Amino acid sequence: MQTRTDPWVNLLRDTIACFGAAAGGADAITVLPYDHALGLPTAFSRRVARNTQSLLASESNVARVADPAGGSAYVESLTDQLARAARSWFGELDAAGGATAGLASGAIAERLAATRAERDAALATRAQPITGTSTFPLAGRPCWSAPLVPSSPARGSPRRRDAEVFEALRERTAAGDVSIPVPALGAAREHTARLGFVSNLLGVAGIRPDVVEVTDADAIPAQSGPVAIIASSAKGYAALAEASVASLRAAGVERILVAGSAKELGDTTVDAEVRDGMDVVTFLDDLLTTLGAPQAGARA
Repeated sequence: MQTRTDPWVNLLRDTIACFGAAAGGADAITVLPYDHALGLPTAFSRRVARNTQSLLASESNVARVADPAGGSAYVESLTDQLARAARSWFGELDAAGGATAGLASGAIAERLAATRAERDAALATRAQPITGTSTFPLAGRPCWSAPLVPSSPARGSPRRRDAEVFEALRERTAAGDVSIPVPALGAAREHTARLGFVSNLLGVAGIRPDVVEVTDADAIPAQSGPVAIIASSAKGYAALAEASVASLRAAGVERILVAGSAKELGDTTVDAEVRDGMDVVTFLDDLLTTLGAPQAGARA
């Protein structure tokens, strides 16, 4: 669950996980340092990790309360669902010859792959967001780095972090400034919401939005590049989209995207929509390729 981008959020993830383990009656808890995914942890991060488990799991007495969630219909329902699903799966595994046979036949790997595919789809559309990575990324902050941990032979099933696919996008822009024109049409009250959406979306891949506010159809600044995104409300599009799109086309912009629904532009034609619920991983990966960003791992 840890991330390399904005690793400070890992402090919150560690705290929540530690509390859940303590409240659930775990026999032992080891909190990983917040910079564990980056490489070798620092003395400070190790100290914070140790104190998190000491204070939260032991000194707060959370772990000493018998069934702290007892009486909660919500928690008891989740526990019941988990127990029933586990019993069903272990029954299938036992009937097939046990865990050893399941590993040898690939049945366990197939089960993990199916779950992973479902989770990847939720991550890509941000139905399952990762704070600081796929949502609300820190704008203008380079990726963190730390001394690498010596590699060891891979054993067992593959280990993956949810944030890896987004971190690969950030790696493509780590070598230099990658920007895209974003004309914000109309007054601030018209474009602020969608401009914020676009800026946060581009920030997931480390792309800088080159924002220009357009309030007058007769004074539209020229913006060039292979692709641009216009952002506004339906009212702002009705007033300025036609002139803005024409200006971008005249400047040589090949692909023009719209934040929101293309229907709000009336007869003005754009190439694609940028909206919530889209596959942001595929979109940003294609966008980086269009902008000429190197592939992940291609930097010297």
